Amino acid sequence: MLVFNVKKGYDKSDFQSDKFLQINCAGVEIASYQRFKGDCRICRAEGRYDWLIQLVTEGLIDLFDGGVHYALRPGDCFIIPPNVPSDYIYRINNRKRQSLGYYVHFIGTAAKEMMESFDANKITVLRNVSSDVARLFESLFYSNRTGRRLAAIGNLLRIVSALSDKVSSLPTETEKKVRREADYINKHYTEEIDFDAMAARCNLSRSRFTHVFSDVFGVPPTQYRQNLRIELSSELLRFSELTIAEVAQRCGFRDPLYFSRVFRKLIGVTPSEYRDQV
Repeated sequence: MLVFNVKKGYDKSDFQSDKFLQINCAGVEIASYQRFKGDCRICRAEGRYDWLIQLVTEGLIDLFDGGVHYALRPGDCFIIPPNVPSDYIYRINNRKRQSLGYYVHFIGTAAKEMMESFDANKITVLRNVSSDVARLFESLFYSNRTGRRLAAIGNLLRIVSALSDKVSSLPTETEKKVRREADYINKHYTEEIDFDAMAARCNLSRSRFTHVFSDVFGVPPTQYRQNLRIELSSELLRFSELTIAEVAQRCGFRDPLYFSRVFRKLIGVTPSEYRDQV
């Protein structure tokens, strides 16, 4: 996996502005197997000076917000405020040759008021946004590329308006309880976890708990744990001399053969092939 640790202000597009509203950059982020030969991780420990809105249009992006992990699929969107650390991975393998995201970075004296529907101190994740948002992004790209600044800003305002409708209500108490259970998984994912007990702590049936969890995080709790295990296993395969069986055990898999099947299903190659590639 290639990892880019980007400092604040390093990008030429990452700057402050005293204009009313300024689009710093906009476009399509393409992470391809041909270019990276594997996953690509973007880390900004200090964040950026500006706001980011990014829409997943193809592939899979894993977003990490503190101890919370979001598996983002096409149609999902995330918003990162200024000065908020960000860490996300474009998943790329032999089956899914690339991941794509539409993005816009913007700033200005009006930005804070314009984004009042969103938390200015943490990342916002929105699931299954309207397909109209993708078309608005494309219109923004064209108007911005052709120097039609007011038209570009108009499209940005339409995007924000459409996304604001998705956050018109605060998370329910049930969703907050489910998020706390996700924090537990983040700390104990290599261990055996009683998902029935997790559902009971949320005063939900197992099926209802799974449904709410999937709505919030994009995957069922069992898949959420499995994604974390595979992420750890890929790190151990790259940076340790543990055998495949030892890696499997360290990550919570009792059966090395089952581990290999799960790894290949998610990454596209076997653990041995993955280790040979890096």
